[in-house]
Amino acid sequence: MERSYGGSPDARRKLALDVAEGVRAVWPAYKPFFRPSCVGGIDGGLEVEDSVILSRELGQRGVDVVFCSSAGIRSVTSNASGVAPKPWFQVPYAARIRLEAGLVTMAVGLPPAARAEDVLVRGDADIVALGRAARQYPNWALRAGQELGLDPDRAC
Repeated sequence: MERSYGGSPDARRKLALDVAEGVRAVWPAYKPFFRPSCVGGIDGGLEVEDSVILSRELGQRGVDVVFCSSAGIRSVTSNASGVAPKPWFQVPYAARIRLEAGLVTMAVGLPPAARAEDVLVRGDADIVALGRAARQYPNWALRAGQELGLDPDRAC
């Protein structure tokens, strides 16, 4: 007998979908956000293919933006020697979900300005999250503008 949550891929999605439905019932339509862990990093665990299916189903329930992150499990976030991956290793998750699920995606990964711009220009994601980058470098936006050759005195 299958449990309500967990086990098969369908049962693993059930909790996220039930939460999305419950939140959608009371949350304003202009706040359509979901942040899945796009991969789990363990054999037989969550793969990006599962996240594409989940994202499609979330879209059917009114979620418009998928903030593409990944588990903090060692095999996903570092190599065998424990070295952290290059920034933006999660961007392919956002690109794939954007393409295959047809939803707006947000990419993460401590962005240097040029790489953040490249992610957007190439269409790998629609939004770039700057949470940690902005916290570590409060003047990230000013520095990014300078790196990209923008005039700080020009009105937007």
